Parts: sequence; structure tokens; C-alpha cells
Amino acid sequence: MKINDTPLYIGTSGYNHEDWKGVFAPQDMHNYDLLTYYADQGINFLEVAFTFYRIPEADKIQHIINRTGDRVRFSVRMPKALVRNPWDDTAYEEFIKGVAPMLSRGLLECFYADYHPSFSASKKNQEMIAALRNRFPKIRFFAELSNRTWYKERIFSYFREHDVGMTVIDMPNIKGSAPYYPVSLNHALYFKFYGHNPLWITTGEKFLNYSYSDNEIRRFLRNSVECSVTAQAVYFIFANVAAGCAPKNVLRAKELAKKYE
Repeated sequence: MKINDTPLYIGTSGYNHEDWKGVFAPQDMHNYDLLTYYADQGINFLEVAFTFYRIPEADKIQHIINRTGDRVRFSVRMPKALVRNPWDDTAYEEFIKGVAPMLSRGLLECFYADYHPSFSASKKNQEMIAALRNRFPKIRFFAELSNRTWYKERIFSYFREHDVGMTVIDMPNIKGSAPYYPVSLNHALYFKFYGHNPLWITTGEKFLNYSYSDNEIRRFLRNSVECSVTAQAVYFIFANVAAGCAPKNVLRAKELAKKYE
């Protein structure tokens, strides 16, 4: 799939969500089969998020690949040990060993590191992000920064210099939170769609039961076209995972994106 001649990857944050059954997948489907079903629907991208909480083992990653049959490409969330201390050599070596099956098969599109809403812009924190990025020079890298203090041109310039992409976040307009700001700093775009559930009013608790309208999805696609001139890839991740909203929006986005092929 392409948008304005730029490769477009559309997927969800995770796949093993119990409340997807009966909405996206058959009600009686075994959890083990959810990922194969996901790939069977022609979905070509997946954000692997459990790696934040525990560094993955290679056999676990290989099982994921086996169930998709090389039909899906991946982004992988950086483990908290490295997000908090990018100079941790032991964590780095264990992580690289764990994701090796994806790397060797050419299925790993990018890494992303998400930071707590309290993680604000400072020289020290910029250097921490750059140090983490430098650990993986051959793979695209994105930082998900939900604190509004990061949205300044001088910081964009720093990230361009260090080949750090910034996740384009769509979420409720909460005081101090990141604005929706499409920008490509590393020749790629990584969109993350959390939704706008009216119950989500603080940064402390996410409410992810929100289904995007066609008009909202068209807006994201138009923004992608506008920025794709300098982008070598565009990634859409629907993180509105509650109640099966995310996979339904993925399938609709795939249909709407055909207009731009």
C-alpha cells in the first residue's frame, strides 16, 4: 500500500485484546489465533508493545513472526530499562538478541520509545533520547513525547540532526499534553491515534473506547500526503484498542487510503 508513492503501513497497538472477539474476530476464537486472523485481514503493520515491560526473548518474537507468515511488519516498543537508562549495556544486548528474528528477516520497520507525560524538554532529556537513538543507527527511531514542552522549533532541529522522529499524537486536548502536529524529522512519519473519548480528561488515565469517523481518518490521510514529499515511509497506529475500535478503524483506513494510491 502506498500514499503519494510513499509506502503506507497501517496497524494497531498490540493484537491480543479480549474485547476484540465478537467485534473484529470471531467470538470463539482462541487467543493464540488472533494474530494470524489479524494478518489474514490484510493488515500489514503491528506495534509490539509488551516489550516495554519485559525484554523479549527471541523465541517469543519468532512465534509472532511464524503466525503472520512474513505478511506483517513491526514497530517495537523500547524496554523501560533502556528508556530510563540508554547507557545500560546489558539491557541493550538482551534486547538486540530478543528482536534478532525480526531484524534478520527484515520485518522490523522501527523502534519507538514512549516517555511519561511528566518527561519534559531539557538538554539532559534531549541527550538521553539521542543516546538511545544512537544505539540503533540502522533502524528508524521515534520518540513519543506527550508533554507539550517538546513542541519547539529548536528541539525539532536537534532531533533532525540526530535522526530522531517524533510520534504524531492524536489524543484529547488536555492541558500540557502534546498537540496534534504532523512533522517529519527523520524522513518518516509515525502517527499514533488514541481517540477522543470524553471521559479522558487527565493525563493519568487513558480511555481508549473511541471510533474515528471517516472524516477524521481522511484528515489524517491528507496530512500524510502533505508531509509525504520528504517521507520515505508513513506509519499509522490505531491505539484506540478498547471494544475493537482500532482494528475496525484500520480496515476503514485501508479502504479510504486507496484514493491516494
